[in-house]
Amino acid sequence: MFAQIFADDPTHPGAVRALEKIYEAESSWEKLAELLDKKAKEQRGKERVDTLSKLAELYDDRLANAQKAAETYQAALSLDDKSL
Repeated sequence: MFAQIFADDPTHPGAVRALEKIYEAESSWEKLAELLDKKAKEQRGKERVDTLSKLAELYDDRLANAQKAAETYQAALSLDDKSL
């Protein structure tokens, strides 16, 4: 249900929060990364920086993808060089 709501409206805050919790609880790290990436694309300002930082940590800690982590951290820093 939440996945369909998110597919129809990627900015729907309730669906995004619910899916984040579900994917974290299930250790569905790839799905969580995809969700956070889409979420970040719809955001601006501090919210986007925060989401990109969370996504970078996910790439680094859970998915062992140092390249994607570095790229995502760089994207966050390009928006706010004091964010990390």
